[in-house]
Amino acid sequence: MNLTANANAPQPPVQSNSPDTSSGDLLASIAEETRNLFSVTNKPNAATIAYLQQKYSEQVSFFGKTLPKANVVSDKKAFFQRWPVRNYSLVADSLRVTCDTQTTCTSEGKVEWSTTNPKAISQGSAAFSYGWSLEAGIWKIRSETSKVISRNVSRNGTEASGSSNLPQYHLDQSGDRN
Repeated sequence: MNLTANANAPQPPVQSNSPDTSSGDLLASIAEETRNLFSVTNKPNAATIAYLQQKYSEQVSFFGKTLPKANVVSDKKAFFQRWPVRNYSLVADSLRVTCDTQTTCTSEGKVEWSTTNPKAISQGSAAFSYGWSLEAGIWKIRSETSKVISRNVSRNGTEASGSSNLPQYHLDQSGDRN
């Protein structure tokens, strides 16, 4: 079984962890999980972290490294504390879902973001990939990676592009993080 679909029909986020068994429903379930992930990321920190605690597998391939869930969530929490106001949105018609089996799927696409803190605003876009696995009837993230396409940071009225002082959230693989 190797299924692929463009999963871009606009749909509101729905909290559903019950996977459907038909191929079209399976692809739609993963598309929904991906949309939910970005939607929840826009919520206040406590709600976002609580959701992520439940959504990641115990071991995650996180930007090429296998890490325990606690490390991944800790990384996310630190980023969310640095950037408490976030707006992530999927780029229209970019979400693609593939499933190798009934229990392993991948979602890929592009996301645009705007994050703010009292000192700066960061805006940009990135290509992302999430690996999903069905664990005890719940879709969990088993892998995550992304690559920045564009990024712009405004600090106190100034613009910085491509600077090493840019905020990092594993959106690129440079390893240079604030």
